[in-house]
Amino acid sequence: MRRATRLAMGALELAGLVLLAGCASTGTVGGVDAGGNEPPFPASRANEWVTIRDFRYVTSVATSQTLAFFGTTAGVERLDTLRDRWLSPVTAADGLPDDRVTALVAEPTSGDLWIGTARGLARLGAFIDEVEPVFGPPPFRVARLLIDPGDGTVWAEVGGLWWTGPHGSPVFERSGALPPFERLVGSAAVDQIDPARLPWTDPLWVDSPLAFGARFRLTAVDRDRRDDWYVGTWGDNGRRWAASRQSWEALHFGLAGPAGGPIASAAGGYWFPPRAGSGRRGAADVSLAPGRVRVELTAGTEAPPAVARASRDLGEWSYAVPVEVPGLPEAAAHAALAAGDTVWLATDQGLVRGIGDAWERWGDTGPVYALALDPAYVWVGGEEGLAALDRRDGSRAASFPALRVVALALTPEAVYAGTETGLVAGRRTASAGAGSLPASIERVEFRAGAVRALVATDTLLLVAGATGLEVFDRRAGTWRPEPRAAETRSLAVDPEGQVWMGTARGLARWRPATGEWDEWTPADGLAGLPVLHVLAEDGVVWASTPAGASRFAWREAGR
Repeated sequence: MRRATRLAMGALELAGLVLLAGCASTGTVGGVDAGGNEPPFPASRANEWVTIRDFRYVTSVATSQTLAFFGTTAGVERLDTLRDRWLSPVTAADGLPDDRVTALVAEPTSGDLWIGTARGLARLGAFIDEVEPVFGPPPFRVARLLIDPGDGTVWAEVGGLWWTGPHGSPVFERSGALPPFERLVGSAAVDQIDPARLPWTDPLWVDSPLAFGARFRLTAVDRDRRDDWYVGTWGDNGRRWAASRQSWEALHFGLAGPAGGPIASAAGGYWFPPRAGSGRRGAADVSLAPGRVRVELTAGTEAPPAVARASRDLGEWSYAVPVEVPGLPEAAAHAALAAGDTVWLATDQGLVRGIGDAWERWGDTGPVYALALDPAYVWVGGEEGLAALDRRDGSRAASFPALRVVALALTPEAVYAGTETGLVAGRRTASAGAGSLPASIERVEFRAGAVRALVATDTLLLVAGATGLEVFDRRAGTWRPEPRAAETRSLAVDPEGQVWMGTARGLARWRPATGEWDEWTPADGLAGLPVLHVLAEDGVVWASTPAGASRFAWREAGR
């Protein structure tokens, strides 16, 4: 496992929710480091992976003394309820049998979390904060999880049969009898609870704060020791009914649309727009939704794609939905770029700029596919060719009509643009220095066909083409192929000059100074394949895939 958060032990008995099936639901125990000094999302461990997915579809909920857990169709999200900050999620990249979570229950004596999935059962160990295997039950869908608060025995309904883990043991046995429901506890589907016991007015639906008129079906619920209710929705993340305020609070986390989009790193955190060209997506895997929600889904439960924003430690999340945010015409993006607190998105509807919570259409471009930043200009590549926009007001400083530009890279001596038929470059005036505007653009000799991605180091230009990766030594003026980087989709250079590559096989790193080559695949913790976008920072690299965005801390912070 890749996280440094630690859960504390304790014991807690809570009043339960009366279920139609005759069993009760109570909170269980858990927490974070008792000292409270450890940041909720540290980046200090070497070789640490964290995967962020679209967690909007909640199938199950469990609460503990200081944590709320949301099981979703893409993994488990964890909220530190004392600090109101999200902890790193738990997904198949951490060892879950499947990302599709079907049931949760927290153990009152140890704080361990039992996680049922569409392909079996696992346990999240509280002290080691790692996913541990459970032995005995077959790798089938876990329909229900209950626990005996007296002795910690866990009951799991798997494949229509009941299995037990005596006293919290990870080795389960087949049970020859039905569970003793009268003394077992666990979370509940909302529609299994007597509506008279719910403190909110509408027992099954909740309004979305993101899109006017949108309503989402409530799914599962649990209550903590402060009498706060934590509830999942089908398409709009979680909710908290605060007992002190008697009102709903939206709990948003993770991506807010199809994964695989670009990632921008701004002063205030990270931006995750959905992937362009993926189209709107409806509700995810309806069969996973608990209770009657399976047959009561309506068009109103479709979650609108949005731009997700997270703090630097990923502890706080918010969404910007195009239909509710003036100036944000389309969230799906081909490229993203940030400088300070300003973010630019390249979309099919043109260039969009965001500063804080304010968005606007920026410049006078058509569809945009690539972005790059000079000291005074934002370079834009798109359907209309290549253009330089003034960073102050978006006015057009230079235009170079060309073929469809899909990739950009800037060096002190030139502006390079990749097209579907090859590479073009605009030479800067030597006397004007770096950041100056070229007078014209010309075709560059290039042997790899259509360009997919470009990046420049201090001395090299790397061009990912349809037939492979070509490396241009800008000092010697010579080209050479890099055969180890076949099917490269994305490129980035970190502050140390290391080149990171997203490929059809995974994530790769090349150190030009030494020739060292490393690769990582889903077996190492990567969310999926292929890697469509890469963002490289100091000691950390992000890899965006159709299955989610993976954050890889390849070295310990501060070294």
